[in-house]
Amino acid sequence: MGDVDSVVRKARAKAKAAESDQVTAERAAAAAEERARHAKLALKKAKKESRKAAKSARKARKAAEAAQKSFAKAAARVAHAEADVAKAQRAQKKRAAKETATMKSAAAKAVQKKTAGNGDAPKKVASRNVTGQKRAHRATVSRAARRPRVFRVQSPAPASVPAISALEPSDGSDTFLLGQSDLT
Repeated sequence: MGDVDSVVRKARAKAKAAESDQVTAERAAAAAEERARHAKLALKKAKKESRKAAKSARKARKAAEAAQKSFAKAAARVAHAEADVAKAQRAQKKRAAKETATMKSAAAKAVQKKTAGNGDAPKKVASRNVTGQKRAHRATVSRAARRPRVFRVQSPAPASVPAISALEPSDGSDTFLLGQSDLT
């Protein structure tokens, strides 16, 4: 019976070892499942963070593009304003040059007149006619001015005064009497 007891003892020891191995394996499996769950949650959180980061990156790109557009517009406005200022300065210089040219030519003409009266040989002075901008003028006549005006004045002529013709001299001189309708 001793053999039987040792076999039972060995079987119980193996069963106990198997049980402790099973408990250890279950604990390891539970720990692994817990780690997997945490990893899954971390992955989920990381994906969420990644999506947030991608969204903020898109927003930042859009803001950068808008800023670049607005900068380009502002730069174009500045360039346009600088061009306008330069154009105005050129026009001002041109006006000043024309004014000095007219003053110089007027002074030269005055000197020329003085020297011509002194008996000295007149010096040739190059003069330049400086005029304003040429503008095409065309006669504009209003519609009312083109129509002949008729003045109808009804005033009773006295019967004792003879009618005087506008084409006949009144007193024999070369003067004529002109009526209101002859003046218009």
